[in-house]
Amino acid sequence: MPPKKGKGRDATDDKTPPMALRAQVEYCVSVNAPLRRRMGHLSYVHPKNGLLYVVGGCDLDTLPKAVKTAHSEETLEPMPLAECWDETTRTWGVEGASLREKTPQSEVDELVSSKTDMNRQDDVDAGEDKKERTPSEGEAFAPSEPVFIHRPLRVPDGFSWPTLAATVVQWCSVRKDDYTALSTAVSNVDSECLHEAANEGVDAGNDADGSGKTGEPDASAAREHPVVFFIGGWKRNGRTSHTVGVDMDKGSLLHIRGGMAVSSLPSTCMTGCVAQDCVYVFGGNTAGGAVGCNLSVMRTLDLRSRKWVERTGVEMSTSSPFPRSSHVAGVLLDRYIVIHGGRRLAPVPTGRRPEKGKKVDPKVVQPIEKLVLDFCNDVAVYNLEKKQWVATAINVGPLGPPARYAHAACVLSPNELLFHGGIGVGGKVLSDAWILRLLEKNENNVSISWVKVVANETKKLPFPSRCYHSLAAAAGRRVFITGGTCPSEDVEDVCIMEIDPFEIAISHLDTRRRTVIPRDSRRTPV
Repeated sequence: MPPKKGKGRDATDDKTPPMALRAQVEYCVSVNAPLRRRMGHLSYVHPKNGLLYVVGGCDLDTLPKAVKTAHSEETLEPMPLAECWDETTRTWGVEGASLREKTPQSEVDELVSSKTDMNRQDDVDAGEDKKERTPSEGEAFAPSEPVFIHRPLRVPDGFSWPTLAATVVQWCSVRKDDYTALSTAVSNVDSECLHEAANEGVDAGNDADGSGKTGEPDASAAREHPVVFFIGGWKRNGRTSHTVGVDMDKGSLLHIRGGMAVSSLPSTCMTGCVAQDCVYVFGGNTAGGAVGCNLSVMRTLDLRSRKWVERTGVEMSTSSPFPRSSHVAGVLLDRYIVIHGGRRLAPVPTGRRPEKGKKVDPKVVQPIEKLVLDFCNDVAVYNLEKKQWVATAINVGPLGPPARYAHAACVLSPNELLFHGGIGVGGKVLSDAWILRLLEKNENNVSISWVKVVANETKKLPFPSRCYHSLAAAAGRRVFITGGTCPSEDVEDVCIMEIDPFEIAISHLDTRRRTVIPRDSRRTPV
């Protein structure tokens, strides 16, 4: 099906020619492989130690076996909730602290540090003063910068997370009342122990770091690991509307009471964004059948009250974008949620229809009708301050990115949303990358412009084809590509894309949509 154009009262067509930015991609060769290959997961780069974390998702290796047989004879070790990758050592690990121990460079640094300490002690014993001296020829001092000691993240034992859920990362400090909710929600803690702790006036969750200290947690203390929220998704044999958070500092669960507001239907393939102490969830599939099984409502979870917020009259009076799923979203300029792409089911499925006035016997088995999917090749913008849509359908013109769903996105700068890959028209897995730039004319008027990310001609390495994967932005316009799948290519566990600054963008671009990629050039030369 061709891409669906928005028909709202504020629908506009984008006809601005795109600019271009060059980027080079590196297909990383890791020392070890991750425990599992993931798809539909979340990824982020730790702001202090620079480790790349992958969280949640589903195990790609188990999907074919689940289709072939209901009971697999081979028993696989459960996939961990999170794994981390160290770019320095090119190693994967479940416990982040083990990644940088006993590496050749760390052993050298440790030897230099110990030797320097012994020399300084000899100087003190000899009665020399403690004035700072300059190193002699061939000698170097150990670095004086404080070393960041990474504490391994904590995850609940036996926690089963939903797949195809809206996943978000929250770095804010946890308050005292949050600790109570976290401790009482841990499934593997004996309720009698919690009762005894409450009687003694001790928070059962305060000793998770092994320090032995009790009392009120410091609400202003910075977190070392975030809280990851799973909203909706697929669990066991069906969709769910439940919301659960995993505190990776304490290894505890935070349950949100009640389902999603407005429409509490169990949903999958939504997007979630965190802004201003709230989680905003849009779109998704429900179990409502062929008609109305996509959602077009912006649902809001207040993290301070841990409750879903009902829609306001202003929000309900404005038009909404097309319902959709498998789209991407990001927060730009700290006050706008930008949504791109996705797909939706056509209002009426194709196939054979009963004649007018003819009754259908419910006891007779009816043939399964073919469902038609429409691509949503447009952009919608939601104003967080006014709680309303400022643009519901900016249709992507012929010079912009082709229609797609199941792509990945990340915020590259305050006004840039980068997305890559996905599934295009005809089921082709895409490899192109685009930057959506949001421009604010005034508080009621925004516009977008497109920048196509093109591969560096000197390296001659194309971008990987991928869908149901994840992007994580790091400092210096570096983006990590992890997981996902592509039937026609080998999927590397990590790829790194380095994008040029926008200031050196090319002002013109050959917009013909044809790409010839040699099959043997996708692998990094050894």
